[in-house]
Amino acid sequence: SRLYNRRGSSGINAEYGVASCGLRHSVLSLSNSTAIRYTFEGLRERFSRLYNRRAHLHHYLNVDGMEAEQVEAAYESLNNQIALYSEMESAEPLDIVKPCVI
Repeated sequence: SRLYNRRGSSGINAEYGVASCGLRHSVLSLSNSTAIRYTFEGLRERFSRLYNRRAHLHHYLNVDGMEAEQVEAAYESLNNQIALYSEMESAEPLDIVKPCVI
């Protein structure tokens, strides 16, 4: 059986042998959330403090092929992800037709 909600779906698997430890049932939950944005924001804040002082940067620049521009590109990519998650968080939810289980 499956349960659907706005954030994802959950299901109970009754097939024998699928669950670990010899149990007869297992539960699977798939969810989609923008909550990771807060983790990314914390990461950006910590990275900014270190990067502004150029702390530990020489360790990364000593790696073959790594350049300061790549570090800055990664920082911009993180900013873009945060902006995208913020945009999704403020968007109206979609009306999704839920499949029927017969």
